Amino acid sequence: MAPQPAHAPQTAFHHARNLFLLLATLFPSFAHAQLQQPFVYTTGGAVATRNDQSGVLTPIAASPLPPLGFPVVIDAKARFLFAAGVNSIHMFRVDAVTGTYTEVPNSPFASANTKSPILVATEPTGTYLGVVNAVGLNPGESSVESFQIDSAAQVLLPVSGSFLELASTPVGAAGNSALGKFFVFLGPNPASTNTFLQNDGELLSFTIDPLTGFLGTQTGSGGSSYGRSFGADPLGRFVVAGQGKLSGSLLVTSAAGAQGILPLSFSAFPQEIFVAPGQHFIYVTIFTGGASVVHIFTVDTTTWQLTEAPSSPLPNFSSIGNFVADPTGPFVYQSTATNQVRVYLVDPTTGYFSEIASSPFTAPGLGLPVAFSILSGPIQPVVGPVASLKPATLFLGSITVGTPGSAQTTTLSNTGDQALSVNGITISGTNAAEFSASDTCAVPTVLQPGKSCTISIVFTPATPGARLA
Repeated sequence: MAPQPAHAPQTAFHHARNLFLLLATLFPSFAHAQLQQPFVYTTGGAVATRNDQSGVLTPIAASPLPPLGFPVVIDAKARFLFAAGVNSIHMFRVDAVTGTYTEVPNSPFASANTKSPILVATEPTGTYLGVVNAVGLNPGESSVESFQIDSAAQVLLPVSGSFLELASTPVGAAGNSALGKFFVFLGPNPASTNTFLQNDGELLSFTIDPLTGFLGTQTGSGGSSYGRSFGADPLGRFVVAGQGKLSGSLLVTSAAGAQGILPLSFSAFPQEIFVAPGQHFIYVTIFTGGASVVHIFTVDTTTWQLTEAPSSPLPNFSSIGNFVADPTGPFVYQSTATNQVRVYLVDPTTGYFSEIASSPFTAPGLGLPVAFSILSGPIQPVVGPVASLKPATLFLGSITVGTPGSAQTTTLSNTGDQALSVNGITISGTNAAEFSASDTCAVPTVLQPGKSCTISIVFTPATPGARLA
């Protein structure tokens, strides 16, 4: 008997897009790799270092390497890359010092249900993977499953009993490795006889159990809202779903499940969604009146309400479908031609893109989908508790003197293998008095391995000028 599809209302955050032109994921806070200059990878096999200040990409000597699949993710201990194949998952051993990778023997791996995977998700212990398959057992449906990572044998083992059929096809999917979660935004299923599923638009959330690999209870919200597009904050703080059949709307959902919705005008539909790094700028390609325009929105991380930015729309671009954000800094990448990638700096005030000097960068293997960035440095075995902040830096923007800005959050996680004692959270530095903090950590407290809490920062400038703490 075939497993029954899941179609209860759900929630989610962080992204893999249905367009599959570009995808970037960065893992800056894992204690397993030193925080040095990151590597930027493409599915075409190009590997480059990125200058943190200028954004310049420089291919490493060994580049290009054999092509990767798509999408790609690195495990929490920076040992392996996992790339989706046609109906399988490829496994590569990665060298965090040189940036090179080698496919392991017997790769690729699959279960009987692995069909057109669109997302490979990891969890903090580096023991299991979650996989989202675009093709399920029945027409118009999809599925999720999990695999165990056997690092000694260098193989992936399907987790028996983890498979779950989903009621329709994903518009997009996303993983948050720090929390061990992955998310799926389902769209309409025209093959279904169920009217609800023919207009589906559900945001689903799954948790990978680090002890068993089983996929935890789905949580969230959604329903018959006609899913159209999907995007996510590069650091996993929120996702944005574009939906609507007669008129469009944007639904933003935070990591904690808080939501805000912004209705669009009649017959205005969100075709593409892209979230820039750092500044909470959300770019939405909206089709109305026979034309597509890229609108710029900002999100209030206290109320989770979306507002169109005064600088909107985005000049010089009619689509953001082939952009990807680099979570380590204010850079976005665009693939425009074979063996070519353009790099842009995001203006922190307007959200506009300005191409950096020397862009575009041309090298064999570039110009295909940018897969992700990882940080270089020797692998550090973790023994004991390890405190990790994601993001490690917050850019609080331009605020009127004497007026509190919107709170921005960072996540404190224990990525080690022993309990972490947190005795206090303080702000220090030259302008510390102009910043205030609140948190969900309830200090003094103890964070067990894999657990986390959030810290919110509010900036209230006393005088004009740049401030640092």
